[in-house]
Amino acid sequence: MVFRTYIGKRTGFDGEQQKCDKEIRELLGYSQLQDFTLLYRYDFEGVDHTQASTVVGKILSDPVTDLVWWEQHPWTSRKHSLVVEYVPGQFDQRADSAEQLIRILFPESEPRVRFARVLLWNGDFSQE
Repeated sequence: MVFRTYIGKRTGFDGEQQKCDKEIRELLGYSQLQDFTLLYRYDFEGVDHTQASTVVGKILSDPVTDLVWWEQHPWTSRKHSLVVEYVPGQFDQRADSAEQLIRILFPESEPRVRFARVLLWNGDFSQE
C-alpha cells in the first residue's frame, strides 16, 4: 500500500516558498500570482502507516515549523497546481535519504520512497 503525505512550512519558516514566489513573479513575469504555496510530497511504499508516520513525525518534519497532511489534498482552494518530481532512473537525494532512514529505524522493511515538490497558486494566465 502507498501512503502519501504533504509537508508545508508554516509562515515565517517558508523561505524557499518566498524565494520561489519571487522568482515566478520576476523571472517569468507572472504578476497575477496569488496565494502561492510550496509543498513537499512523499509517497511511501513497503512500510505500514505506523512506520511512515514515525518517519514523517520524527525525521522529515518538525512540528514547530511544518504542517503535515496525510492522503488528502490541501489545495482545494487553489486554481492551479504543478507537481515537479524526478523521472524514474534519476537520482533523488531526498527519497534516497528517506529510504535509508527507514531502513535504519525499521531494518525488516523494504521501503520505496518518491519525492515531489507541489506548487499551488491562484491567478489567471494571460496571453502576454
